[in-house]
Amino acid sequence: MLFFIIFVIVVLNALCIFLMYKLLKDIEKKEKFIFIAVGVAIIYGITALVHWVGIQGLDEVYQDGIAKDLVTFLFVPINGLIVLPALASSYNSYKQNKLSASILGKRTMVLLIPLLIVLILECVFIKNIQVATSNLYYDNTTFKYKEYIQDTNMINDTNSTNITEENTLSNDLTNEVTNNTSNEITDKNEVNANEIENEINENEIKDNKVSNTTKKNNTVNK
Repeated sequence: MLFFIIFVIVVLNALCIFLMYKLLKDIEKKEKFIFIAVGVAIIYGITALVHWVGIQGLDEVYQDGIAKDLVTFLFVPINGLIVLPALASSYNSYKQNKLSASILGKRTMVLLIPLLIVLILECVFIKNIQVATSNLYYDNTTFKYKEYIQDTNMINDTNSTNITEENTLSNDLTNEVTNNTSNEITDKNEVNANEIENEINENEIKDNKVSNTTKKNNTVNK
């Protein structure tokens, strides 16, 4: 729906500019562009003023953002189509001396009457239009934001799982190395203890032999 509104805005603006350009057929291109630019700028200023007046009292969330621009740019070509093509045709006749300045002024005043009526209606209903457009935009944005959050959470979960698995593997490897090292140290300690015990036994045997030899010598001497 949001893209449809943007499409309508583009089409209406293009139609308004095209009609003015075609109706200014007998005028130089430079003057055509000046007339179109000034006309659109004036209509934009009036529409923006009406929009500002119409949305007074709304919550702040509805008064700013892209929804405000969408509503404004939607009504600029609508208001422009009411008055600008007809005014362009009258201005073209005036430049060709087919229309006097006074008649051009009167036609301009007449064209402003339906524009004024439309602007009053816009001022009355633009608050509801602003709220509806804001809700439409925020719903679309929220949906995209939720998709983004879901994708981000999936990525984070995947990364967390990978990190957990890596930590598990690292811990297993560390434990294995630690166990192997402990076993090696234990085995070495056992070997050393056995060697020490053997040396002690050998020393005891030697001491016994020496003691026996000493006793024999003493017996012989006697």
